Order: sequence, then C-alpha cells, then structure tokens
Amino acid sequence: MIAKRKLAALFSALALMSSGSAIEVTELAGAAHGYPGLCDINGKKLADGEFRQWVESNRLHIIITYKFSAGEVYEEHSQFRQQPELIQEK
Repeated sequence: MIAKRKLAALFSALALMSSGSAIEVTELAGAAHGYPGLCDINGKKLADGEFRQWVESNRLHIIITYKFSAGEVYEEHSQFRQQPELIQEK
C-alpha cells in the first residue's frame, strides 16, 4: 500500500511539472530504452522498471512500466508534441 501511495505521488509530481507553461525545445528527443529501478527514500528497490520512447507521426511517445515483487504492474503512457514547444498531449 505504501508503494502505491509513493508511486501515485511520483506520477502526480510529474503531472504537475508538465501542467505549467510549455518548454522550449532546443534539441528534439529521439528513441531511447532503459531499465530504471524505483527505490524508496532509503535506496531500497521497490520495483523493476522499463522506459521506452520513440518518435512516430511527429509525436514523442513514452511508456514507463514498473513491476513490483508482489505482482503489481503500473504503466504510464504519454505523448508529446515537440515543436514549436514541448507540450504533453496525452
């Protein structure tokens, strides 16, 4: 339950950061793939993650997935327009 609250707080913080004014893009983002770990404030690993991003139809698509040891899976899908400014569409 604590992990759910922390994850919800993380996603809320990300949403707040992206809800303000648009950000000027100086270099367009491209494809990326990584495996971040989600840790608590003490560094204890809570979940294994997978981060994927790619450009399709002039939109930056991002999927972040976290798998917890108890079997819970959380996934966030985002879509951004990069020009003329970085704007989250989904």
